[in-house]
Amino acid sequence: MFDAEFKRYSEIADVLYYYGFGSLLLEDLSPGYAVLEVQKKLHPDVYTLPPYVRFRMAIEDLGATFIKFGQILSTRREIFPIELCYELEKLQDKVPPLPFEAVKDTVEEVCGPIETAFATFDSEPFAAASISQVYRAVLHDGSKVAVKVQRPGIRDQLAADLPLMRTLAELIELALPGVKPYNLKGTVDEFVTQIYQELNFVHEGTNADRLNANFSSNPKVRAPKIHWEYSGTTVLTMEFVEGFRIDDIQAMEMYGISPTSLAIAGFQAYLQMIFFDGFFHSDPHPGNVLFTPDGTLLFIDFGMIGLLRQKRRIHFIKLLLAIFEMDVEEVCDAFRAFDMAIPTTEKFLDELNYILEINAATKSRPMDFGSLMDSLLKLMQQYEVQVPTSLMQVLKVIWMVYDVAIMLDPQFNFTKEMQPQLTMMVEKEILTMQNVKSFPHLLFNFATTLANLPKNVTSAIQSLSGERLTFTIKSPDLQELSSSLSQSTDRLVMGMLIGALVVGSSLALNSPFLSTNETFSWFAGAIYVIAVTFGIMLVLKAIVE
Repeated sequence: MFDAEFKRYSEIADVLYYYGFGSLLLEDLSPGYAVLEVQKKLHPDVYTLPPYVRFRMAIEDLGATFIKFGQILSTRREIFPIELCYELEKLQDKVPPLPFEAVKDTVEEVCGPIETAFATFDSEPFAAASISQVYRAVLHDGSKVAVKVQRPGIRDQLAADLPLMRTLAELIELALPGVKPYNLKGTVDEFVTQIYQELNFVHEGTNADRLNANFSSNPKVRAPKIHWEYSGTTVLTMEFVEGFRIDDIQAMEMYGISPTSLAIAGFQAYLQMIFFDGFFHSDPHPGNVLFTPDGTLLFIDFGMIGLLRQKRRIHFIKLLLAIFEMDVEEVCDAFRAFDMAIPTTEKFLDELNYILEINAATKSRPMDFGSLMDSLLKLMQQYEVQVPTSLMQVLKVIWMVYDVAIMLDPQFNFTKEMQPQLTMMVEKEILTMQNVKSFPHLLFNFATTLANLPKNVTSAIQSLSGERLTFTIKSPDLQELSSSLSQSTDRLVMGMLIGALVVGSSLALNSPFLSTNETFSWFAGAIYVIAVTFGIMLVLKAIVE
């Protein structure tokens, strides 16, 4: 075991040395970060290449594990320079394939003999990724399918590389304290969890089925159908669909498809995934989002998905609303809901306000969400505020989808497309049947607590007095005084309760979000009438007494 690890360390060191990154020569990637004076001895074949290109080539030479990690890093614009991210994006479609003989046994372990399972099976893959490659085939019933096959030995390679990758992250954080806020170790740990999930193709197939179920009412958004009888942990057989990358403008022109309409459709699809379904495709680079000749959006590669529980969705909605309204305090509160240690200094608040103001929508231009995100993340870096992975995952996806939309339509209006959805989200979150059904229960508990308040306060005082001191006081007026105080307190509390019900039900009846719901409006109206009636009775009782 030790010999294998040492051999792999040696291989990694040789590759880094060859491309000029030996001994953590990170001054090439991040000028000013160098802490070690190490002589660079680049190989003559690569010494003229830019550092980001050499870094991408080094990752390719280090193998599938590092390639996959490089793909993840290409989406982490909050950590790395944008130019490096663009270079790492080239890793996504440029992985050398393995010969068919190397994967044939894997296919037959799941599907049985290839001649029995398939009418035809192309031996040359039409796509190759870091952990799998995909082949065209035809089933005996004539169905055209794509067969995704896991690379043999990938699990052993991951088991060897992942601990070394984390060790490298620890060494970088020790050598370069300035990168600690970027949480490189956390990024590696996140990658480890994610990559092992991706190795189980059953999860990917299940995720595709779930997306199809969520978009069952929208035939223009879907994922390929999974053929489960020819699928397993290491092989996934799915419907083959002719499609083009979402950034293929030439193909759109060929089929008469409007780039603007695709930009809007893709953006709206992701809003539904994130904020309505709480289940979203979290790797929306152009190679994973296709369009068909009839304009249907097709999502592929469901190894990376995000899950967002309802409470988190509400936090994101509040954050986006606060950004649209340029409310600095509300933005800070929304960030704190994600357990972020947001500074309270006036300097930080002023800088945040400037970022919101300069990127806000105006009559002449829409909000520049990309610039806004870039500035916000730089501000967090400046103040060493660590951004949680859960928050960054959603913001990263929205950011990537926004970039694709801007590429398709430079006039894409982020505010116009987002704000109506935010309104619908607020209404949906407030008027879910669960909330409506629980409202009477919450109201009853609130009323009971208020009604029992005088009794509970009196009981508490009496208990305290009984435990601490004992007084014996005889007065003919004491009982009358106590009764009078109790009656006054009861009326005060009942008055407060009735007033709260009247005001609350009035606001509900006049709310543009709640008044459209017939059941809720009827319920609020009934509460209003009952509260007013009790208020009149209380006033009459006070007059009589």
